[in-house]
Amino acid sequence: MHKHFNINASGVQFDEIAHTYSYEGRELQGITGVLSRQLFQDKYANIPAAVLRHAAEYGTGVHSTIELCDTLGDYDNADANYQAYRAMLKTRGMTTLRNEYIVTDYEHYASGIDLILVNADGTLCLADIKTTSKLDRDYVSWQLSIYRYLFEIVNPHLKGFVTRLACVWLPKAQYGLPAFVDVEGRSDSDVKALLDADAAGHVPERPKAIESTENALQLPTDAVNEVVAIESQIAELKARQTELRSRLLALMKEHDIKTCDLGRLRLTRTIPTGEATYILDSAKVQAEYPDVYEACKKERKTSETLRVTIRDEK
Repeated sequence: MHKHFNINASGVQFDEIAHTYSYEGRELQGITGVLSRQLFQDKYANIPAAVLRHAAEYGTGVHSTIELCDTLGDYDNADANYQAYRAMLKTRGMTTLRNEYIVTDYEHYASGIDLILVNADGTLCLADIKTTSKLDRDYVSWQLSIYRYLFEIVNPHLKGFVTRLACVWLPKAQYGLPAFVDVEGRSDSDVKALLDADAAGHVPERPKAIESTENALQLPTDAVNEVVAIESQIAELKARQTELRSRLLALMKEHDIKTCDLGRLRLTRTIPTGEATYILDSAKVQAEYPDVYEACKKERKTSETLRVTIRDEK
């Protein structure tokens, strides 16, 4: 326990069986409901109830194991998920301050933060444990941003101490490897606007399926958003790759290094020989020597592909 962090008790009562929150006899709503009503109406619409129930039971088990081991100091527990979580913290020089810490606005909402962690620099990180097959970064961003907003209401003396939001992703083995994922937060003004709208009973229009102008193809909005997110990430990664390669090449040229072996990473400069290289001008050959072109051309079959174009938001 880090005694220098005086974290207030919210006073909210949590009924684990009914999964309800209450403060001074008044029932408060959870954050999951806010997100479902305001932003992610169709998040689980096409998933069978039995699958959701099984996933929830598995996730609850993982949460409980981590909380129990942290509480008891059972750091040598053989549970693979717990050991993956401990390794993530050790690598980053982080320690666990609290598990399942309840926050609230004392008026409408309350929720439990899975983990409050202390960063290596002494600031705080709010983290959520996810065991889903895919990580919905947008959902986690809103969820953790709301947690930070409520955390600072309960702990006004710690405003500004939360400098990091993160997800401890512990999927089943077939879905990927455990990962500590930093999450970009939303502004307090955006969070307040969302909570105010929900408290006022505002119900946004359900997003309609997006219909193309050709052949009336319909795609669910969440699928379209996921494609846009993936394509955008690929473009950003390629741009970053190009930038890093240019910097590394310039550095190797500056120090006249031809090969650099860095364990898993091996860098090799391909230095031009100075000799000219030639390519065939097939258009010129076709125009001036059509018989030769016809005799030498070779058929190549191509597979059907999909071209994806991402437009800027208007």
